[in-house]
Amino acid sequence: MVTAELSIPTIGIGAGGGTSGQVLVQVDMLGYYPDGRFMPKFVKNYGEMFKMAKSGVEEYMREVREGQYPKKEHTYPIGKEELEAFKMYMREREAGSKEKGGH
Repeated sequence: MVTAELSIPTIGIGAGGGTSGQVLVQVDMLGYYPDGRFMPKFVKNYGEMFKMAKSGVEEYMREVREGQYPKKEHTYPIGKEELEAFKMYMREREAGSKEKGGH
């Protein structure tokens, strides 16, 4: 009735289909929460993102601990010329610091 009387849109969250539009929190609708979390009646679950994310993070942690990640293909190696230029920069920087009384 309210939507029908107004000339502006009405947006609901759990208000039913009588509004102009609905708000549904993405983390709720995609299941991005641990089992047992209270979920309002109006939230329909469309996925199990928490389980997927948890599994992914656990696999990442395991691979890092076991030295399987990162591998060479996951890095951007520095070119020889660039590495030499960086080393020279660091030597010059250290020399300049010593001249000023630094370490």
